[in-house]
Amino acid sequence: MAQLFSLGHYTFMKNTTISLLLVLFVSACSHKTASTTVTSTSADIPQYSILAADVDSTSVETRTNGTSALLTRVYVEFSAAKAADMKKFGHDHLNQTVQFLIGTNIVSTIGIGGEFSGTSIAFDFTTSEEANRIIDYLAKKP
Repeated sequence: MAQLFSLGHYTFMKNTTISLLLVLFVSACSHKTASTTVTSTSADIPQYSILAADVDSTSVETRTNGTSALLTRVYVEFSAAKAADMKKFGHDHLNQTVQFLIGTNIVSTIGIGGEFSGTSIAFDFTTSEEANRIIDYLAKKP
């Protein structure tokens, strides 16, 4: 009977160890989401810089993302000149990943799958503090 218990214990330990290794492997290989605001830049990815002088207005909307988590969406309305410049940038970087910078902060990294149209863009933030910091920056006209 003691020998049967040892085999059961061995099987249990083997299954537990394999399960733990599988969980560790999956978590180590899973995609990590970067913070929405990063102060460093990546030289390999084209970047589009937005300054306060480029913006006619901003607005804010708080919403859920399909779960109970709240997102703060900031809408940025460009000047006519900046809107034309952004359309050219989008055309030049079609089917590429690009980063949008507001000041020195990377606020979004996206793949451009089509031409930009319109004169505004929206950025989502996980905290209202991040969104307010960006709005405050864009409100400071030179």
